[in-house]
Amino acid sequence: MPRRSILALLVSSACVAALALLWFATFQVDFTSWLDSNVLRGFIGLEDTRAKEPAEFAAHSVGPVPFAVMASVFIGIAAVQRRWRLALAVTAILGGANVMTQVLKRLTEGPRAYDVLSGGELLWPSGHTTGVTTLVLCMVLIAPARWRPTLAAAGAVYAVAAVYSIMLLGWHLPSDIVGGALVSTAWTFAALAVLWAVEARWPVAKPSLQPRVGLRAAILPAVIAAAGSVLITAAVVAAEPDEVREHAIQHTAFALGAPLIGAAALALMTAVALVLRR
Repeated sequence: MPRRSILALLVSSACVAALALLWFATFQVDFTSWLDSNVLRGFIGLEDTRAKEPAEFAAHSVGPVPFAVMASVFIGIAAVQRRWRLALAVTAILGGANVMTQVLKRLTEGPRAYDVLSGGELLWPSGHTTGVTTLVLCMVLIAPARWRPTLAAAGAVYAVAAVYSIMLLGWHLPSDIVGGALVSTAWTFAALAVLWAVEARWPVAKPSLQPRVGLRAAILPAVIAAAGSVLITAAVVAAEPDEVREHAIQHTAFALGAPLIGAAALALMTAVALVLRR
């Protein structure tokens, strides 16, 4: 097995271990479960603002029907290009990750360590998050090498907007979001490990001659996306400083947790783009 397949399997295994640790933290540990719920309350506190309408649009854009359409498009693109191995890998990621999420929801159904919300039980992990992250990761996989960094950054921005919206509407806790992303990442790297092992054992007749993307070119879109996010946040603060300050004081966990979730999503997509550099 080639070295990069082994490394991909290690990453996938690390994601599974992190998923188990996350379950323990949110279902068995009072403090982390309490922190989880307080970040969510900060998002829900924005429901009465102008953010609700675009949040509803973004959250519903990753529902079952849009997911099925986009998944079919991505698999079809790989098939039309006669990249049969990649088409199978994308199918495995899109199908396997989302099935695993639904199974985990049933296996872990039950109360959390801390009484999260009185409005009803939220299932772990998030299926919407699994859907959007697998779509973005597969989009990066099937894209030409030179487009992967840009698509990874753009996809991360979209994924962040979607998961923020999901939490704003109270559909899922932050731990549900992170859990869905871990499931997607685990399946993506497991599929890559198999794909790379197969390619090493049975190389394609005409290997790709695409030039290797430089490190600066691979990172630049992520830097631009991060800078844009900072500027947008600064503009919101400047427009309504009193409201923003009051919300941050009342929801300190949200003020710290929300940027971390966004940064983690951007780091994940950028990391995959870097791994796939040629």
